[in-house]
Amino acid sequence: MAAFHEAHPRVDLDFVAGSQDEICAQVLQGRLDLAVTYDLALPPGLQVTSLNAARPLLVLPADHRLADQEQVRLAEVIEEPMIVLDISPSRENTARIFRDAGLQPHVAFRTSDFEVTRSLVAKGLGYAILVQRPAGDLSYGGEPLAVKSSGEDVAPLGVIMVRNPQLRPSTAATALAAVVDRVARQDLWPG
Repeated sequence: MAAFHEAHPRVDLDFVAGSQDEICAQVLQGRLDLAVTYDLALPPGLQVTSLNAARPLLVLPADHRLADQEQVRLAEVIEEPMIVLDISPSRENTARIFRDAGLQPHVAFRTSDFEVTRSLVAKGLGYAILVQRPAGDLSYGGEPLAVKSSGEDVAPLGVIMVRNPQLRPSTAATALAAVVDRVARQDLWPG
């Protein structure tokens, strides 16, 4: 958003945050020009442009016994309670990761909110697998988290831009797509 505003200060953008299902439905309905999301569990009919890739991260309480390790394998935490971010595509990505590892997690909590997931982890109620990483490893409550790369050879989750190919993009949407693509290629992508 900042890069677009800097390049096109006179263009107003409407920014919509929501679940992947909601956002993709709005793109297909023509209510949104484009969206940035993950390449998993997409509805049919979208034009997809690859932008980047996100590797899954294991999020642990800061005082976890494995918090000092650089990488943590799923098998090392499989007996512990897990907190699942239960929205698409996070739900599907988590299931894919465990299926590929041949493991079955012990799900203690399901949430529909990224920060609630992190807060439950920070309180010591379990671990989570997330692909986004904010700039700071603190929950909203100020409790520290230990964010680790997975020791598994897990395929990254594609970060993509989608649009409705049946609709002609506006000049502003074309400009936004170019800025999003540039930011992604310069590896300025957050998370």
